[in-house]
Amino acid sequence: DVVEGRLTARQALVPCGKDLDLFAAGSGVPRMSELSSFELHLLASGLRELETDYRYLLVDSAAGVSHQTMAFARACDATLIVTTPDLTAMTDAYAFLKLLFAGRAGTRAFLLVNPAASAEEADEVTRRIARVGERFLGAAPRCIGWLPHDPAVSACVNRRGVPVTLEPGAEVSRALRLVASALA
Repeated sequence: DVVEGRLTARQALVPCGKDLDLFAAGSGVPRMSELSSFELHLLASGLRELETDYRYLLVDSAAGVSHQTMAFARACDATLIVTTPDLTAMTDAYAFLKLLFAGRAGTRAFLLVNPAASAEEADEVTRRIARVGERFLGAAPRCIGWLPHDPAVSACVNRRGVPVTLEPGAEVSRALRLVASALA
C-alpha cells in the first residue's frame, strides 16, 4: 500500500501490543522482493517519518545479499546477522558481512546464532565467523548470543504468539531476554 501510494507509512502501521507496532511487508507478493530504487526511496522516507515516534525501529529483511536487503542493512545504525551452525548459513553470513563492511568504516554488526544445540556449538560458529572476518575483512561482528532448539518455539508459532509472552519460563524465552538486553 505504501509502495503503491495508497497509504502513508504511519497509516500502514498495525498495533501489536503495548508500545509495539508493525509495518509489515506484503506476504506472498513477489514484487515486494524486487523493488525499484524509487519504491525503496518511498519506503525509506516512510520509515524516516516513523523514526521520531519510536525508541527503536527494527527492520526484518529477507535472507541473502540482494540489492534490497543490503540497502536496508546499510540504512540501519546497526545490523544483526542471524545464522545457523550449518556451513552454508555461515558462508552466507560471511558474504553478507563482506558486502556490509565494503567501504563502510564504523559499521556496527552483531551476530546471533539461531538455533544452536548448545553454548559450545554457538561459540564455535561465532569463532569461525570472527576468525574469517578478521582475516579477510579486518573486522568481525560482535556476538550477542544464541537461541537454543526449543519445542516452545513451534508451539508458540502455532498459537500465533511469541515464546516470551506465551511461555516466559521456556529456555528460548530466557535466551531472547538476554539477546534483547545485549542489543539494548
